Amino acid sequence: MYTEQEQFKIPQHIICYMPEARRHAFVKVLNAKKKLEHTNETESGRAELRPRTKSNNSVLLELKVGLFYFLLVSPVLLFWFRIRFFHVFFSISYYTRDAYAPFQRPALDNRLRKWNEITQPA
Repeated sequence: MYTEQEQFKIPQHIICYMPEARRHAFVKVLNAKKKLEHTNETESGRAELRPRTKSNNSVLLELKVGLFYFLLVSPVLLFWFRIRFFHVFFSISYYTRDAYAPFQRPALDNRLRKWNEITQPA
């Protein structure tokens, strides 16, 4: 419960411009809400603390947001990163192909020569 000493725990931008009477009424409402939030009436009529649990609506909302992210946002991000990755990868391999694979050139030239001999007989 919010007592007079605990009012500083309420965000000051909410209560700093309130008149005194309104501030007391506001704190009463907060007390009532806090009491309802934390207690559960038992058979004996005594209020007992109950553990805070997420409401079903918030769980459903989290599932919807997660599904939206999984189905729409993550494929777009993956596709964009894949494009960037392959762009960088192929540009590096284009500029360095002679450095790490000079032996592939003659074989490629021989294959092209054979293909040209087959497709374009003299």
